[in-house]
Amino acid sequence: MKTKIVVGGGYDTRTDECSEDFFKELLKGLNGEIAVLIVVFAQPEEKHTEKFEKVVKQFQRNGPGKNLKFKLAIHQTFEADLASSDVVYFYSGDTLKLVEEVGSHRDFLNLIKGKVIAGESAGTYLLSTKFYSKTIGGVCDGLGVLPIKTICHFEDRNEEKLDEISPGLEKVLLRNYDYRVYDI
Repeated sequence: MKTKIVVGGGYDTRTDECSEDFFKELLKGLNGEIAVLIVVFAQPEEKHTEKFEKVVKQFQRNGPGKNLKFKLAIHQTFEADLASSDVVYFYSGDTLKLVEEVGSHRDFLNLIKGKVIAGESAGTYLLSTKFYSKTIGGVCDGLGVLPIKTICHFEDRNEEKLDEISPGLEKVLLRNYDYRVYDI
């Protein structure tokens, strides 16, 4: 089975019509009991429960009739939770923190094979090979799950920052609510 990766430009957890297609795409073709792992490592720890509940509501709203089982990712069981999940969603926030924390799990790339993997903003950067972040102030490395270089929350600025690096990578410019789907 291929790995389906959906990368979003940002604001996909806002409960409005613009974000519906993103979540529907994540659940497309999945039946039976669907184990969804929600990763909020990019958020301050005191906000984990709040952000988890926000994402759960989005999945429920956009997956009526689906048998969804949700789990909040924690470091102690992260690899086992990845292995037992069908869908893994990476929430936005502090990109460098997310890359560092997920990257510390050495078997991450093997454990996501054959699953639906989704990232929004910082989650997209995590899955990219390279990315430009205005907040960080430069080009950084993601984990390289996808051979892409990205800008999220794109507003017709800073595209040239990606032109200068890694010419062999696909350039992906994602505005808020935009997303792309890859099967690898």
